[in-house]
Amino acid sequence: MKAHDFRNLSVEELKDRVRSLQDDVYKFRMDVLTGKEKNSAHISGLKKDLARAKTVLLEKSSDGA
Repeated sequence: MKAHDFRNLSVEELKDRVRSLQDDVYKFRMDVLTGKEKNSAHISGLKKDLARAKTVLLEKSSDGA
């Protein structure tokens, strides 16, 4: 997702998305380590999406403070 897609979400939706992305990164990392998944490059894309979501969440929470 792009940053502008995350900016269209509410704070609660962003928190849910961050939790979901953290779970996805963990699960995908475990799949790569156990050999179920061969495309380890997908982890970097998930981590970038997680960073974007966290950045937008921080921006929104600092705007409201």
